Amino acid sequence: MLDTTVWVYLNRRDPPERLASRAKQLIAANLAAFNQVIRAEILVGCRDDREYWTNNSQISALRELPLHRPIWDAAIGLGFALRRKGVTARLPDLLIAASALERDAIVVHADSDFDNIAKHSDLRVESYAESSV
Repeated sequence: MLDTTVWVYLNRRDPPERLASRAKQLIAANLAAFNQVIRAEILVGCRDDREYWTNNSQISALRELPLHRPIWDAAIGLGFALRRKGVTARLPDLLIAASALERDAIVVHADSDFDNIAKHSDLRVESYAESSV
C-alpha cells in the first residue's frame, strides 16, 4: 500500500529520488494499492482542481483494499493493544495498518508513526521516513 505520505512527496516538484523510483516501480508492476482513507487524505489536501483530479485518477487506477467492518474492528483492536504498550496511533493510520495486515500487504510510507506501529505488531513496512528519505 502506498500511504498518503508517499503521495505528498510525489506531488512535490522535486520528490526524493529513492521514494519516487520505488513508488513508480510498484505502480508499474501493478503492486500498489490504496484504501479510501488514503484516497480521502490525499484529495482533501489538494491545492486546486487540477491536482485533485490528477490524484483521483492516479489513485483510482490502483488496487483498492476495501474497508469492511472487520477492518474497522481490527483497527480498533490494534489501537487498543498499542495503547496498552504506551503507543498512540491516529485512527487513519490504524485503518491503513489494519487494511494492510488483513491482506499481508506492506505499507510503503514516509511517516514514522507506521514504524512505531510495526515495532509493536505484525505490520510490514517499507520506510522512507525523514531519516531515510
